Amino acid sequence: MKIVSFCKVVATGNDFVIIKNRSFSKSELVNIAIKLCNRKYGVGADGLLVAENSKKTGIKMRIFNSDGTEAEMCGNGMRAFVLWAYKNRLIAKKASIQTKAGIIEGEIKKDNYVRIKMSASFEYRPNLKLKIGGKTIKGDYLDTGVPHFVVEIAALSDYDVFNIGSKIRHHTLFRPRGTNVDFIRWKRGHLAVRTYERGVEAETLACGTGCVASALIYGLKKGYNSKNIIVVPLSGERLQISYVYQEGVFSDVYLEGRAELLFESKFKFK
Repeated sequence: MKIVSFCKVVATGNDFVIIKNRSFSKSELVNIAIKLCNRKYGVGADGLLVAENSKKTGIKMRIFNSDGTEAEMCGNGMRAFVLWAYKNRLIAKKASIQTKAGIIEGEIKKDNYVRIKMSASFEYRPNLKLKIGGKTIKGDYLDTGVPHFVVEIAALSDYDVFNIGSKIRHHTLFRPRGTNVDFIRWKRGHLAVRTYERGVEAETLACGTGCVASALIYGLKKGYNSKNIIVVPLSGERLQISYVYQEGVFSDVYLEGRAELLFESKFKFK
């Protein structure tokens, strides 16, 4: 029997468990992620965030999805991680965090609002057409640290995000990595987004990297080379996303929103 100390955190509807990795192997972290993220027999979370030492920045964040797969990056997870690290005096109000997707700059603002600067390849593949269930679905691909396929639709509230999202997520075009899938619609001054998340294998209340991908793609489609966009995911909470696009390159991509530390406890597992 092993005991692990953890902190439960949430950012814009995405919930996570954070632990410090003292000596756990990757296989043990996979096991911990599956057990802690289980919503019936564990703590319940979209993913496990693991704090480790870094020679580059002093601190590193790894993320494991609820199915145990390790992801490259998580926007809302990073914001929650920055707040947790600051509250635990591991970083200053402005800090750099190492991830598999590169080094992310984070900043603590008022009222637990956290802003991060995204670091990614931002590989952009516009105007893709997929055959799904006998129908053609048009969308755009953007890598914001993790892969996202963004689809603009007319009626967001009644859309079958789970079934269609699952089929797109596993489409041959995106193998072997697969992709997250974001469905978007502009509504009265903000961009509404619903996301099917790879690794969680379900629709989640929010996805930070997905909201960033959605905002950047929507902005480009509207001809904005520099824009500040309010995005509202399924949780109903607001995220602020800004970017600059020049000569085919994204820069100064920021994601800002509120995060919260919920509680700390210990978990026993075999």
